[in-house]
Amino acid sequence: MIILFMQMLKFSRWLYPLLLSASVMALDYHVFEYKGARIHWAEFEQGQLNIVIDTDQHQKLSDVAKYHSQSVVMNGSFFLSNGRAHQPTYLLKKDCQFISSSHVKQGAFGWDGAHTVWDVIAPRVTRGLNDCGQGQDAFVDYQPRYTSAKVWRSMPHVVMGAPLLIDRGEIQKAVYYKGGFYRLPYARSIIAEKDNGNLVFVVVEAGLMGQILMKIWGSLPSWIQGQGLSLRDLAVWLRQRDIRYALNLDGGGSVGLAVNGKVLVRPRFKWQRMEFERGLSHFLVMSDHA
Repeated sequence: MIILFMQMLKFSRWLYPLLLSASVMALDYHVFEYKGARIHWAEFEQGQLNIVIDTDQHQKLSDVAKYHSQSVVMNGSFFLSNGRAHQPTYLLKKDCQFISSSHVKQGAFGWDGAHTVWDVIAPRVTRGLNDCGQGQDAFVDYQPRYTSAKVWRSMPHVVMGAPLLIDRGEIQKAVYYKGGFYRLPYARSIIAEKDNGNLVFVVVEAGLMGQILMKIWGSLPSWIQGQGLSLRDLAVWLRQRDIRYALNLDGGGSVGLAVNGKVLVRPRFKWQRMEFERGLSHFLVMSDHA
């Protein structure tokens, strides 16, 4: 009976996204399975990408999804929690305003609505909180690896993550690092760009119960969906799907995805605080131009 119930649950979780995808405009939404992991793929031919953030208190995906009921919402990058306040770990720029800064050298993605830029940067904000070439209010040395610092300054929005998985169609060596963060099969979230210029939200789902059983048993039977993907396996899969740039964002319990107001992957609660949904620092929101 338990096996039958798990099979029915697995089928229902596959059926709902298939029904949902038909109602989403300007969106190619699919759910794939790769090496036992469930991967949500939301590809956009056009749209407006924005950042939703409130550093004074954490936000829940279910609340953000209700407000952006005609959009696709995914969790953002890494953050540090100090009580109710959630501060982004790396540099985050929204509408030419620096929400946070970082001297750490990591991958980054910038956009202005018409153009995108990807690279590894080590930004240094020496004064001010305003960029985009508006007077002398700020001086930012992005120190990009091969792109132009001037291009980065012109971008009103910049998100950093770790690591940059794919750059100009080449899988980066960071995905082969031996640390647990890189090689273990975790839940993941990715912002990516295809060879044709389409942006993609990628969410690798990993069930909480499956991860608990994995720790107990060391392996999982095929009828339990629980594991995510290593960064290497995910990068290989992405490149097979014509991804030329891919930036790893937050993962584990922070992974979340909502489409048209419906939460498909919910950030997991924290046992210590008995919360059923985890609050996050910021989200990426893709809306239709219409």
